[in-house]
Amino acid sequence: MAGKIIIKEIPFEEILRSAYETLKEECGGLLFGERLEIKDGLVWIVEYVHPIQLAVRYPNSLGARKGFERSYWSLLRECIGDYHSHITTTKQKGGVMYADFGRVFLGGGDKKNLRENPDKIEVVMGLREASRTGKLGENPFLVKGYIKESGNIYRIDVGGYYYQAGLGFRRALIEVKPKRILKMIR
Repeated sequence: MAGKIIIKEIPFEEILRSAYETLKEECGGLLFGERLEIKDGLVWIVEYVHPIQLAVRYPNSLGARKGFERSYWSLLRECIGDYHSHITTTKQKGGVMYADFGRVFLGGGDKKNLRENPDKIEVVMGLREASRTGKLGENPFLVKGYIKESGNIYRIDVGGYYYQAGLGFRRALIEVKPKRILKMIR
């Protein structure tokens, strides 16, 4: 069975706020909670989120400035992973410019982090502008929705990953509890 990530109400809202505050830039932070091994597989329960405000933005990534460790919350709960957003960027391939729309995927740095910390998870939010809202299909590996503000519409997709020895990188089932919080984005 696939691993599962359960994000509680307040951390989910904090991830959304973090992404919305930095719409045109990537956001990121730490996830705190617990990791459980049950007979059906692994479960990570995200109970707290800590956005990294002391961030350095690079053309294709986000990093923490020296000193962010002062805000590390491991005294309260176990750090179970990271989160970050992928935004729409412009890229060039074969001399042609194209838009790389914010989507959920593991980048090279994400893969390196998961290989080095196989008990941790990566939660990735794809964030891109949308011309209108539409019906969203069901996918147990993604939480989907829209953020509407001042006439602008942004499509969000949230997914999670983990690393399993012998099997490599795996998508995790993802769930937000309680489900009523999803009314914010639907």
